[in-house]
Amino acid sequence: MKKSLKFYGIILILFGCNEAYTPKPTGYFRISLPDTIYQEYNNQPCPYTFEYNQSATITAKQSQPCWEDIEFKSIHGVIQLTYKPVKSNLDTLLRDAKEFAFKHGVKADGIAETIYVDTTRRVFGILYEIYGNTATNYQFFVTDSTKHFLRGTAYVHSQPNIDSTGPVTHFLGQEIRHIVETLRWK
Repeated sequence: MKKSLKFYGIILILFGCNEAYTPKPTGYFRISLPDTIYQEYNNQPCPYTFEYNQSATITAKQSQPCWEDIEFKSIHGVIQLTYKPVKSNLDTLLRDAKEFAFKHGVKADGIAETIYVDTTRRVFGILYEIYGNTATNYQFFVTDSTKHFLRGTAYVHSQPNIDSTGPVTHFLGQEIRHIVETLRWK
């Protein structure tokens, strides 16, 4: 009996060591994205209105009027909005918005610009889509070119890794597009 156990043990070891070990690739948790049901945002002192996702909460920053965060707590994402009135400083505001977007060019694989022009609503702007493992993958600005300038940035509260945060980043990009497309100046 002992001899047969030794024999089977040796056979098991020999055949067990024949196969090369291959580790499993890194997996990521499934991310459940919020539903896309929209409602109108109309904060009285702010000179704009837009539609935003009902699953988000908007909190005003105390540092400046009309600086707000649209927070998606369930996916740890935020869209930060900063408003500035245009007072003969449009060229500076445009240059700053472009510089903020292209600061991520060092880590980015590429940056795409989408131009928005809606002459009926007087909404003009650019959406910057920044590819790669960067702190933000979407930034935008919109203006009426005479009185108003609104800039926004999407952040995911985790280490930049496009493989794991890709669904959240894409979702925030869709939310930014919806904000821009529904924005109206008061």
